[in-house]
Amino acid sequence: MNKRIEWLDFSKGITILGVVLFHSLTNFYTLINFDGTYYRSIVYLLSIFIMPCFFAISGYLYKPISSLHDYVLLIYKKVISLIVPYILFSIIYVFLQNISGGNNVKHLHGYDDLLNIFYSSIGYLWFLYALFIIFLIVGVLSLLKFNRYFQLLLFFSINVITSLYPNYFFPGLQVSLQYILYFYIGYILKNIDQNTEFSFLRISMLNLIALFIISIPISYVTSSIIAKSLGIVLLMNIYSKIPLNSKVSMFFDYYGKNTLVIYLVHVPIIAILRYFIYKFIPINSYTLFVSPIVLFALAGLISITISNITNRVPLIYFIFYPMKYINSIVWRTKFGKWLLQK
Repeated sequence: MNKRIEWLDFSKGITILGVVLFHSLTNFYTLINFDGTYYRSIVYLLSIFIMPCFFAISGYLYKPISSLHDYVLLIYKKVISLIVPYILFSIIYVFLQNISGGNNVKHLHGYDDLLNIFYSSIGYLWFLYALFIIFLIVGVLSLLKFNRYFQLLLFFSINVITSLYPNYFFPGLQVSLQYILYFYIGYILKNIDQNTEFSFLRISMLNLIALFIISIPISYVTSSIIAKSLGIVLLMNIYSKIPLNSKVSMFFDYYGKNTLVIYLVHVPIIAILRYFIYKFIPINSYTLFVSPIVLFALAGLISITISNITNRVPLIYFIFYPMKYINSIVWRTKFGKWLLQK
């Protein structure tokens, strides 16, 4: 197997488990109205790393396009692989919320919210919609052949503007414009020399964050952007140096290969599990700490079990991976086999 693919699967595995941990903590502690210092610290650190790294990994995998035909093909593939699951799971998520009667739901979505999913996304599914918008924008700039460092500066500026003036953009576009910077940082890291320019970039960013730390005052928006950008550079550098044949790396690699399924199913699973934990386990100083850990472990285990079932049942596989399913059908036909020979 390609070493880069193995490394990316390992990176995705750590990141998706970070997402599951984040939602386990926020869902449980929000339910009981807990706001402890250690909880806020962990959630803040996770928020710096997990979603920026998710987008950076997607950017690392991005292949720039050079023609209008390639752009149309890119959008077609992303509509199938991102928007179709986005719509399906928006419907499923709202349905599950409403049949539960809204019990223990942090934000109950009505069925009428489904009419506005391209204006404001449903819950945690914003990631799929934002990633689709990012591919639209980056694809256009690839066609126009803008310098990549100019694009990096452009996306940094856009991030600052959308953070300072969020009301000027509709919610779906705002979050997309904020995360396009981290997507492009991942793309930049793939395309620089790992032994020279990468080291220079890393050292430069470390020096830059040090300057911001000692400067008085610093902007929260700017420092947050730099912290997330720095986190991407450091984590991806650390990931690339971890041996891929150890049991630990194989564990994360396994989760990384099933990222999409885990991302889509873990939040409803957490919602169901936390209901039973809250109902049957008394909250005290011990369970206050242990319950979110149990919630995280069970959510991860059930999510990967569902992923294993998904790979064995064609109809369920189509729901999660419509583009891969369509391709597998096409390449099994005589026409597909003929194309492979060409």
